[in-house]
Amino acid sequence: MKSICNNTDVDNMTIIEDTYNKLKKENEIIVSPFQLYNTLYPLFTEDECNNIVKFGYERITKGNIICDLPPNEITNFIYNRLRDIIIDTNNCYWKFNLYDFAEQLKFIEYNSVNTNLSKLCGDIGNNLSVTRKLTIVVQLSNDTDYEGGNTILFNYSKPLFMTRKKGCVSIYPTYMSYQIEKIIKGVRNVLIIYAYGPPLK
Repeated sequence: MKSICNNTDVDNMTIIEDTYNKLKKENEIIVSPFQLYNTLYPLFTEDECNNIVKFGYERITKGNIICDLPPNEITNFIYNRLRDIIIDTNNCYWKFNLYDFAEQLKFIEYNSVNTNLSKLCGDIGNNLSVTRKLTIVVQLSNDTDYEGGNTILFNYSKPLFMTRKKGCVSIYPTYMSYQIEKIIKGVRNVLIIYAYGPPLK
């Protein structure tokens, strides 16, 4: 597996770096430890998202809303594509010391019954999760597939909203607090994975 690392000598950085530098020059972005990054364009196509959702529901067990998607011939392209964007985004924004993914992709369904998911949350905790550095979320549903269900992150100045655009990716530090609004109607599907590294000091 290709390792996630801080590599400042990368020659072929993606459009992320150009966008970052342009916005910084125009004073439209303030880099802080509480930064949410949303891709402007889909990282996954409509067909890819639909196939991921289909594969997720084939693995999920009755009565559950979450399942793991391990690396295999079907999902390897997801892991590799997310690694690439994490490397570029981390180099531009946080510059964390990262290793790789220590957990599998998680396929999740948010629906109107998941009332416990509307509480204030965080992605860093005890044991293995203490070394989570970045949370990566892939939006698999169309904005019109559901009502409500916004993910709102808090950075102590103003709320930050996760993208609702299908195929787009959101990345943020695991120590940021967030809230997922209750789904009023419909279903929202996402992929979530965490990039790991040594504990923050």
